[in-house]
Amino acid sequence: MSHGQDTSPLKLHPLSWMPDSMGWRIDIPRQVLRRDERFSLLHDTLKRYTEKGTINRMEEVSMLPVAVLNIGPGQCCLDMCASPGNKTAQMLSELAQANFKKWGPGVDTDSSLTRKAHHGIHRMRTDYSAEEGFVMANDISVERTGLMFGQICRHESLRPLVLLTSHDARFFPSIRSPTGDEVLYDRIMCDVMCSCDGTLRKSPDMWSTWSPKYGLVLHPDQLAIGLRAAQLLKVGGRMVYSTCSMSPVENEAVVAELLRR
Repeated sequence: MSHGQDTSPLKLHPLSWMPDSMGWRIDIPRQVLRRDERFSLLHDTLKRYTEKGTINRMEEVSMLPVAVLNIGPGQCCLDMCASPGNKTAQMLSELAQANFKKWGPGVDTDSSLTRKAHHGIHRMRTDYSAEEGFVMANDISVERTGLMFGQICRHESLRPLVLLTSHDARFFPSIRSPTGDEVLYDRIMCDVMCSCDGTLRKSPDMWSTWSPKYGLVLHPDQLAIGLRAAQLLKVGGRMVYSTCSMSPVENEAVVAELLRR
């Protein structure tokens, strides 16, 4: 929708590739949504519900990797390079939705004193258990992990399903269960650091500093993260590798080497 005299109706529709209508698209450019008075109520509503954690605003292409993960109920999930936390929030939402389909809303449907006593802690389910899985969100930067904590905290009902860590993803540590077995993951997201040349269209100022050498420099670290993720993946599990780069060095070359090894 263009700015000015355009009176076209608001185009709001669910994304066909997102299950359970969990993703919706608004066909309004960002600047128009912010500045056009016709959309002031919509803009204010989006901001309010984003701050509450009811919705999470992302570009469609950024939602694809998590959709491909196909998270199931009770699964153990790992987000290797999680900051700023948008994909982590999407993973949590999909895990919670899968759990809801399998187990229902828990004791939240009960009006007992037990539910009321816990309502201030968890505003949805109050009977989380180990069988419901988790999402471990990791980032190498302690500062970014702190910012991610604020991002995730908006989603109050999802907080019991998340763990935050700060490690170099190339050397992500093994975790042992009480029985001494190494914890492996059903689903792993590797949305690794990259040259970001896929965002040049929306960030034209990057052209002055971008160089093809960035992909060459990052390739070894991208591969190292992918290899560590593969070591942590359960047999039969699913790992998704993604970047916001269009460089074959950062994408196809990394995946090819992962498969070769």
